[in-house]
Amino acid sequence: MYPIRPTILPPPEALKNDVECVRVALYGGGEEVKLQVSPNGVPGLVFHQSHGRSALEQIVTRSGRSFSPPPLFLYGPIVESSVMTYKKQRLRRSRLFSSPTR
Repeated sequence: MYPIRPTILPPPEALKNDVECVRVALYGGGEEVKLQVSPNGVPGLVFHQSHGRSALEQIVTRSGRSFSPPPLFLYGPIVESSVMTYKKQRLRRSRLFSSPTR
């Protein structure tokens, strides 16, 4: 098993008023990855890919809603915990965190 290697980057200068940070995570594959997502009330953007295709198999919310988002998706304020299940292959995930409303 390979660990997930996250890197947190500052936002580009042109986006610093709207973006808190960008987190890039790399995973070398081998086992299915399940990430617990906690409510945070902040919207954002996620790009995930593996071999040019979606790396995310599905997201299941605490209330039981299940969906498979495309490789690039916007999300609103997270108000319900969920589990993100990624495929058993190498992947790259970039997540852009919005700045709190000013």
